[in-house]
Amino acid sequence: MYQTLAVLVVIATTNWRILIVFPFLFIICYVLFTYTVSSYKDCNRIESITKSPLLNYLGESLSGASTIRAFQKDGDFITKNYELLNRNLLATQVQIGCWCWYGIRMDLVSIALMACATVLCVWFKDTEDTVLLAMVF
Repeated sequence: MYQTLAVLVVIATTNWRILIVFPFLFIICYVLFTYTVSSYKDCNRIESITKSPLLNYLGESLSGASTIRAFQKDGDFITKNYELLNRNLLATQVQIGCWCWYGIRMDLVSIALMACATVLCVWFKDTEDTVLLAMVF
């Protein structure tokens, strides 16, 4: 938090025009965050729903392992376990993909901020102190 405030103070003292872009970027970040959090909650719910049958099946199989072996249903157990595990892994991958999507969007917002800062620093290099402009980067 303090580092963010320090960066904002340095930017405000070097080239205040960059601060014009910040409200728009904050709005974009807020919208992306709220969208991602709601999506992540849904992905987490789906992952929990797919994990429950897997754990239940595993528990039942462990308690009835002697019966499974007695009737030679090892292959059926393995096939069903793989099916439930694949569903759970797919839900987990979607959950991870949700955060990766958010990370990529935040990287794009950071790139947009750096591009605006670079353009404004180059435009106003004659009117501002070059040492302070160098501190922005």
